[in-house]
Amino acid sequence: MVQEINLVPEIAEAEIKKGVYKKKSNLAAVISLLFFGGLIALVFALQALLFIWGEKIERDTKGAEELILSQKEKDITRRALVDKLKKAESFLSTRIPYSAGLGELMAVFKDTNVILKDASFEEDNVVNISGQAANSADLDKLLNALVGGSAANAFGGLQLVTLSGNKDKPYTFTVDFRFPKPGWKPAEGGNSKKP
Repeated sequence: MVQEINLVPEIAEAEIKKGVYKKKSNLAAVISLLFFGGLIALVFALQALLFIWGEKIERDTKGAEELILSQKEKDITRRALVDKLKKAESFLSTRIPYSAGLGELMAVFKDTNVILKDASFEEDNVVNISGQAANSADLDKLLNALVGGSAANAFGGLQLVTLSGNKDKPYTFTVDFRFPKPGWKPAEGGNSKKP
């Protein structure tokens, strides 16, 4: 007897084995395609996120630039004001208080009954005054008040420049002195004080 060989089951078995391998390789290919597709999608998503973030930074930067430019005029004005205030402070700290000295001088003339005709503040803090005294006693009283009285703290270096007159006529005079005397500071109320 002859045995029959059935080649179909062997072919079917080989076909089945091929199909399983094919399914496995197809599954592996699909999984790797999905993995690489997901990776590419992630890269595109990151790139889109970075683009959006860059746009936001650019908008914020442009807004900040516009704000700075809009404040430019105010900043220039503020800086100019600060410079002016510094100059004013410097001027006020170095100025000589002539009004306080004039107050001292007026108090002396009031106490001595001498008429003040002219007062001028010259360079190097020299004050030049001219006036008229009815008699020599009033003139002496004025000079003593400037040299030794309360005004002596404010005025220094007294010099009688001119003097004219006689018994029957009033005396006219010109006096130079330095104001302020070194170290003099005006006190509140117009009276001078020693340092």
